[in-house]
Amino acid sequence: HLEVLKANLHGLSRKNAKKGISKLHKAFLYCTANLGVWLAAKV
Repeated sequence: HLEVLKANLHGLSRKNAKKGISKLHKAFLYCTANLGVWLAAKV
């Protein structure tokens, strides 16, 4: 019973980690795009 629970939690944490990395990646791309425009406007 515990092994099933552990496996389930492990699967969930991997799923959440993927979601988190995806969110960070999108935020990073968004920021670099906006900062690039901002820096170009400053010059």
